[in-house]
Amino acid sequence: MSYFDDILPKTGTISAYLGTTDPSGWIIMNGIARTNNADGRYNALNALGIGTGGSGTSTYTPPDYRGAFLRGCNSAGPSGNLGTITGNYQEDDFASHSHSVNDPGHTHTTADYYERWDNPNNSVASNTGGNGGSLGSSSINSSTTGISIQNSGSTETRPYNFSVNWIIKL
Repeated sequence: MSYFDDILPKTGTISAYLGTTDPSGWIIMNGIARTNNADGRYNALNALGIGTGGSGTSTYTPPDYRGAFLRGCNSAGPSGNLGTITGNYQEDDFASHSHSVNDPGHTHTTADYYERWDNPNNSVASNTGGNGGSLGSSSINSSTTGISIQNSGSTETRPYNFSVNWIIKL
C-alpha cells in the first residue's frame, strides 16, 4: 500500500468539475443513462446504492445532481435535515414565515380661516362660511388604509453561486 492509496479519491467520492464530459474514472451526475456497462465499471457505484442499474451489461444511470446543492448529513442537525441517510434527495422549500403590517389608521387635517360658532343644540363647532379671522383646523376622513402586501422577487431562493457539474468517482 502506497502513500497515494490513502489520499486518492475512493469510489463514491463526489467533486465539483468544470468540464462537460465524463472525465476518466469519473461520471457526471446528470441523471443520463450510460448504455455500455460491459466492463462493469459502474458496478461499484451500484453496490453503494448510487444510481440505478450497473450489473453485467445493463445500463447505469447516475443520480441527477444538476441544479442541486450538496448538504452534509447529520442526525443531530437542524430540523428538516435528512439525518444520516446519504444519497437522499430533498425538494426545495421555504421555512414558514409571515409578513405583518401595523395600520393604526390616520386622519387628514385641513387648516383654513373660518368662524367658529357653538351650536347650542349639540355643542358642535361649525364652519359658518363667514369672513372668519381666526386660523383653525379640523379633522376629516379618519379611517384605516386597507394595505395589502404584493409578491416580489425571483422564482427561487438562492445564494450567489457558480455552476459546476458534480462528478462521482467510479
